[in-house]
Amino acid sequence: MKKPLIIGAALAAFTVTGPVAIADTGSGTAAPARTCKLKALESVKIRKTMNINATALGLFPKGKTAKSGCITRDGGEYKRCGRSWPTWRWVDYPGVPRGWVPYACVKPV
Repeated sequence: MKKPLIIGAALAAFTVTGPVAIADTGSGTAAPARTCKLKALESVKIRKTMNINATALGLFPKGKTAKSGCITRDGGEYKRCGRSWPTWRWVDYPGVPRGWVPYACVKPV
């Protein structure tokens, strides 16, 4: 008696994926829909794009928390919060359009 071959079905289960949800970040780039939370280490301006000279949309006050993307993105380099980095995260702070903050100025919570 031959044993049924289930490898094909198992392989298909691991290689077939459904659509991936993305969220519009407002900067022309897409961020994963999964969200995390960030806390501001210093008061920092929320920027329209990942550039320290981009339009400021509002302020992310020191000690406050906001919903954010869980993945950092490389953008324009900055010297803020004691570091020189090119890494940014988008944030949704209440009352301010979704924008970008220097990752050196926030921490995950």
